[in-house]
Amino acid sequence: MTTTRPLTATQARGRILSCERGFTLIVGLVAVSQLLVVAASSNSTANGTSAAAAAASRELERLQTVPFANLTVGGSLDLTAGCTANYFSERQSTGVGTVRTCWQIQGTTEAPQDISFDAM
Repeated sequence: MTTTRPLTATQARGRILSCERGFTLIVGLVAVSQLLVVAASSNSTANGTSAAAAAASRELERLQTVPFANLTVGGSLDLTAGCTANYFSERQSTGVGTVRTCWQIQGTTEAPQDISFDAM
């Protein structure tokens, strides 16, 4: 006949911990998977922002090469109305899609040599 001895406190803790080990692993995997989703979303946003900044910089550099006399007043920066014809460019960016850059040229009373381009 076998007799069962009561568990010591250390043995009881070991049994409880062995039952909870699988639960801890599952909770850890769920947390890591959520972090991966957030990281992927953040990377996508950063890629789009970088592509837009690069396109705007490229267009500003192109406009700076146009002689002052050849610039025509017009365009719009109103995003709700969309871009004005002849005052925008569209480029495909790998991993981002189409990047559209709009600009506006305003008239001035200053002499051409006193005009500077401002990037915003």
